[in-house]
Amino acid sequence: MLETDDAVDTTSREAPRRRATDRVRVRALDTDRLFRLAVPSTRQAMIVAMLAFVATALTLGFGDATSHVRFVFFDCAVVAAAIYAGLPGGLFVIIVGILVVSYHWLPPYSTLRLGDPAEVFAVLAFAVCGLIVTGLAAGFRRQARQLKHANDDAVAAEDGHRLLAEASQVLASSLDYETTVGHVAQLAVPRFADGCLVDLVVDGAIKRLAIAHVDPDKIRLFRDLEVRFGPAVIDDAGIDAVIRTGEPVFRPVVTDDLLRAVSRTDDQLEQLRALEIHSVIIVPMSTRGIILGALTLVSSRSERRFTDTDFTTALALGRRAALAIDNARLYRAARVANDVKNNFIATMSHELRTPLTAIIGFQELLIDGVSGPVSEGQRQPLERIKASALRLLSLIEEILLFARLDTGDEAITVQKFPAKSVIDDVVAFAASAAEECELTLRAEPVSPEVELESDFVKVRQILITLVSNALKFTTKGQVVLRAYASNNGVVFEVQDTGVGINPANIEHIFDPFWQVDQTTTRRSGGSGLGLTVARRLAQLLGGDVTVESTPSVGSTFRVRLPRSAPPLL
Repeated sequence: MLETDDAVDTTSREAPRRRATDRVRVRALDTDRLFRLAVPSTRQAMIVAMLAFVATALTLGFGDATSHVRFVFFDCAVVAAAIYAGLPGGLFVIIVGILVVSYHWLPPYSTLRLGDPAEVFAVLAFAVCGLIVTGLAAGFRRQARQLKHANDDAVAAEDGHRLLAEASQVLASSLDYETTVGHVAQLAVPRFADGCLVDLVVDGAIKRLAIAHVDPDKIRLFRDLEVRFGPAVIDDAGIDAVIRTGEPVFRPVVTDDLLRAVSRTDDQLEQLRALEIHSVIIVPMSTRGIILGALTLVSSRSERRFTDTDFTTALALGRRAALAIDNARLYRAARVANDVKNNFIATMSHELRTPLTAIIGFQELLIDGVSGPVSEGQRQPLERIKASALRLLSLIEEILLFARLDTGDEAITVQKFPAKSVIDDVVAFAASAAEECELTLRAEPVSPEVELESDFVKVRQILITLVSNALKFTTKGQVVLRAYASNNGVVFEVQDTGVGINPANIEHIFDPFWQVDQTTTRRSGGSGLGLTVARRLAQLLGGDVTVESTPSVGSTFRVRLPRSAPPLL
């Protein structure tokens, strides 16, 4: 499990500097790309040379037949060369055209005829028109390439947005730590990258927790490289440096010289070469000012180079992954803490229940006169001892039930019974408590046809809790129980004429351990779990508990249950 102390802190002042560095890096990459586009490739040079050769052959082949339009073939070649190879291609064909057309035949069999003013004018006209056409064609070519790059960037940005949207949905689908880490590795492969590595800070050390790659053999190579040399470094500022500084690494081209520079041994160099890493991005995964780890994306195809748009997408993906991993880590920590709490509650409750049972047992022996006669003066304190012990035992049972509900260990026993039977049972059980409070407890007539298949004991416990709560907060008047059929099941109501509930507290009364009076000197006792347990029992049976209340008038609690309780999974 990740610990907060093991992660690396970052400051907000580093973020602007990091973004500025990224922009400089992106500008340098764009400049290099434009420079490469300005220089014709070998294929382009061969095509331009072929165009010049064809134009020369046609011009010389037709000879005097084209004397009045002697540059016609070279005009076509200039346009084609400029469109295909840009300005350098057009200039090359212009020069070849001037040299060829200025002779009747290839030298040394003829002489240059630039002494003729008409010939000079024709050559100059061809050169000027050729330069104009070359410039226009090169401009169109440049615009076409810019439009293509803009379209490619737009498509890449749209793909990146779809990836991020899918990442948000997938990463939010689970709070399980291992599942979330696995999702992070699988998100970008193969649509965005050929491989993905997830390295996290665990117990103060960098550990690789997930690897994904389109080639299973590459996964084995990555794992072998990790076992032998630790988390694989791709350059001099590798994964450990990214996690330590928070600075991302963007290498659009990974050369053999770079691999040779970072390899510690010849064996490691060979393994890095076998991975066929042509492009790499390493971004930090940070959230709440804490660096949790690093996300590494690699391309194993020479024709697939990461761009500045990919780099921006990778940064956003790293932030989303960090948030999901942090949420999963916090959730797991909360679950562990909750399990510890529940285990403590269960252990302490069992330990407290054992002596309480003994106290109640000895009280019954004393009051029955087993140890000798008991006077009336002694009987009353003994009854108070038993009442207090039973009250404490009831609280302990309530806490144990809450713990079982919280862990999902509570079982239900389904049986068919009329709603009237559970209402009558609750009224009979709580009648003495209502008399002590000098309140009227009654049940409205319930049709015998109102039946449900549920857990009788738990329905009874829910209603007893609600009735006890009503008696506790009612000083005069009455508490009324009723039950009736609804479209979707059966509704039980407990209505009182008590103090009511402040609207601001309606949302809190079902929270564990919550009390209207939070002071230690409050008049009404209790653990603060009664209503919580009642609602969770109702939800366990497929229903719910709601309340309507008016201060100083009273409250009505409604228990809605289905006619048939759902089976426990």
